[in-house]
Amino acid sequence: MDIARYTERFERYVAQEKALERGDTGPMDLKWEHTMRVVDNARTIVGKEGVSEDLAHMCLLAALLHDIARFEQYRLYHTFKDRDSINHGHRGVVLVKKTGIVADEPLDVQHAVMSAVCLHNAFQLPRCVPEPALFITKVTRDADKLDIVRIIHGHLAAKSPYQKTVILQLPDDERIWSETVITRVLHNSVASYGDLRSVNDFRLLLASWIWDLHFVTSKALFVEQGFARRLVEAVPEEGVYKEARAHMLTFL
Repeated sequence: MDIARYTERFERYVAQEKALERGDTGPMDLKWEHTMRVVDNARTIVGKEGVSEDLAHMCLLAALLHDIARFEQYRLYHTFKDRDSINHGHRGVVLVKKTGIVADEPLDVQHAVMSAVCLHNAFQLPRCVPEPALFITKVTRDADKLDIVRIIHGHLAAKSPYQKTVILQLPDDERIWSETVITRVLHNSVASYGDLRSVNDFRLLLASWIWDLHFVTSKALFVEQGFARRLVEAVPEEGVYKEARAHMLTFL
């Protein structure tokens, strides 16, 4: 499962994007670190789930390239919020083709990897996705979610001011909340980013991803790492979040 040469190609592409950015490249560095951790998460998932070497290889390539469009997205729009810029999954397919990072792989591998890149950020997966693309997409989505929860917890727990791009420009105001997020949590389901109104909504939504993970390994890591639980513990104990907070903690 060695993808070193692909990682080197991708790193060169990221360096080109960073060189074009005239402002703060910190969010780009964060996305690079995120990518490497998603690859590590994917490696753990396929290893513990007993996946074949060929399928595992495709999973790691998809994990490596899943956020390829984030660097261009930040450079052009200075946001990671797709609603205010581009769909980074769809744009990622274009960039995978354009950069040729996996062009020396067989066409069926390229297509499966690009399917995962395209769908990794979808709210729900279409029913028509064929194998092995469906499996690869599920691994990528789980690996991605595990690290996003880690990142947001670390960012919100830090003493330094929030980077607006990291928290999707959401206000950190206890007087603002989303009824949809609260209702979805109470029904063991997941809201969308479009339903978010505040940082506390974001905390609950991220924790609710436990119901959207596909593998036993992923769910075990989600609970064992403890980031989701600590996010929920930071939500106000009283008021509109009280019931949803308590409900969510029973699963974490």
